[in-house]
Amino acid sequence: MTLVTPGNEKDGGGEAGGTRYSIRAVDRALDILDLLKDAEAGLTLIEISKEIGLPRSSAFRYLITLEARGHVSRDGEMFRAGSGFTCLALRDVGLLVAAARPRLSELHRRFEETVNLGVLDKSKVAYLEILEGPKAMRFAPRPGSCDYMHSSALGKSMAARLTEEQVLRILTREGMPSLTPQTITEPTAFLRELETVRAAGYAVDNLENEPGVRCVAVALPSVVAAAIGVSAPALRFTADEVEAAATALKRAGAEIVDEIARGRS
Repeated sequence: MTLVTPGNEKDGGGEAGGTRYSIRAVDRALDILDLLKDAEAGLTLIEISKEIGLPRSSAFRYLITLEARGHVSRDGEMFRAGSGFTCLALRDVGLLVAAARPRLSELHRRFEETVNLGVLDKSKVAYLEILEGPKAMRFAPRPGSCDYMHSSALGKSMAARLTEEQVLRILTREGMPSLTPQTITEPTAFLRELETVRAAGYAVDNLENEPGVRCVAVALPSVVAAAIGVSAPALRFTADEVEAAATALKRAGAEIVDEIARGRS
């Protein structure tokens, strides 16, 4: 192994766009991840090798290495960004939060309950933005805090966008602790729950994450690992109100994604 120090760099400096200290292998791996994070449906090996400008054999070696670390997943011939890869770069996080804030404020005013924006950070739900409900009885996580994927509505909604392999890998890594008597604690039952989420287009945490708290959440379309939700005490957050909140969340999610697209252009 050769130690690369200033003055003896052999990789990356001669490549167009490279910097003096860039490492070509790292650049290639990041190029692949950048490509996959924007390809929700996934890409084939041929498409990846053509887009990145690598021979298929070289692209395949990168993909297999990234897959082993959880950064890439494979379903037949399709490769996707894996659950071990935080699919939102810092710039994208900034665009996401800026686009979400006015929509979260609208939801907050309409429902007068706590609204959340979260992302799937490797295997946990991390909260980026929280607007607490104005009523005396309310429940809200703290910004930067994390929840389990299997027990939270935000986690369920994002899990429904992942492959079964990705979901099971996360459940194996984090476990499925019983946080309340209603928490789903069996992988097969959770996979069935995700089928319901996909059919409905939204996820519900029915007193599964905290006693007495109900939450509804929607994953943002075209954003691999982000979701918005509304949570409130179950006594006043009825089934009819859940449906109304889900409809509003879907509309807000579409607006957020459109705003992000305009910010990238």
